[in-house]
Amino acid sequence: DTIVTADPTALQAATFSAEASYDEDAIGLKKLDARIDQTAVTGAVTLLANGTTRFNLTADDVDLDRYRAPAEQAAAEGDAVGIAEIEVPTAALRELALDGTLKIGAMTLVGLKSSNVNVGIRADRGNIRVHPASASLYGGTYQGDVRLDASADVPVLSLNERLDGVQFGPFSKDLLDTDRLSGMLSGRITVTGRGNTSTEITADAGGDAVFRFSEGAYEGTNLWYQVRRARAVLKGEPAPDTADKNRTRFADLNGTATIDQGVMRSDDISMVLPFMKVRGAGSVNLLTQDLNFRFTGDIVDRPDLDAGVNELVGISIPIKVAGKASAPSVSIDTGAILADLAKRKLAERIGAEGANAEEAIEQRKEEIEDALEKKLKDKLKGIFGGG
Repeated sequence: DTIVTADPTALQAATFSAEASYDEDAIGLKKLDARIDQTAVTGAVTLLANGTTRFNLTADDVDLDRYRAPAEQAAAEGDAVGIAEIEVPTAALRELALDGTLKIGAMTLVGLKSSNVNVGIRADRGNIRVHPASASLYGGTYQGDVRLDASADVPVLSLNERLDGVQFGPFSKDLLDTDRLSGMLSGRITVTGRGNTSTEITADAGGDAVFRFSEGAYEGTNLWYQVRRARAVLKGEPAPDTADKNRTRFADLNGTATIDQGVMRSDDISMVLPFMKVRGAGSVNLLTQDLNFRFTGDIVDRPDLDAGVNELVGISIPIKVAGKASAPSVSIDTGAILADLAKRKLAERIGAEGANAEEAIEQRKEEIEDALEKKLKDKLKGIFGGG
């Protein structure tokens, strides 16, 4: 059958030379020197009598996306932030018998660009493992252990992957076609999913993850501007000026997460901004990429805090993040800010401060209620007399 690729110019040119050997146990090719399109390949390949292929190959530069099936590539490009539907070729995988290593100088796969790729590949009757797996990736490193058990009726995919010092902006731009979030990413994910397609595996996925971004930014909104704008609205003042209304810089963003039935949840996200410490929790659907997070920001008192805004120090700022991962909406609950300011003014009027303010307000409410009840009773006595 003719092989159809995403790039119609792929597989149009090839050269090959090697030294062959043969005996009753194996057929071998050593000093292999080949070129497929623009990729040079060197190394050795041996076919054993039991059907296993052993190999040790090195390639200089390869764009694997050129050789993907057109439908698969179109699905990936048409749904950049979702999961392209790919069926696991179970029957073909059960026929594989491989044992070897592959080194690639530079590689492009699903849009991601990597270098110094080094992987071990083993396949035996549907049990495939890619380990060790390592690469240089966007200024950082990748290490992984990928297993696929296609020997049973329903394949099982297991991932144990780690990123260290990866520049997330260009990484997510190439992989997901969005660069809303930037910064240096380090983290790991361990996840297992069952299914006959990529969609089924993702929907079944379960595991855990740890992540940390440092010295980054979120493009699309400026939390500090929104807080100042909310205060200005509440005070009836003009909206504040700012050089950048659409960027939130942060020094650190980290958390842990659990994954269950394709939904990743985190209850301990924390983020440090120049004027605010943020904590929160929420979830992301790995299949649809829908976000639903709730955060609380506490403004930190600093000498260079904007005049007038220092009255917000100590007030909790409710923040909601929702929508698609590629273009989430970020909003602040101005009503909650107003309620906290009103509580603070009331506390000042009754002379309560700090941690005792809430208790003092409640006590004052009880005193007022008791006084109103006594006045009502006195009024009734005056009307009906006696007891």
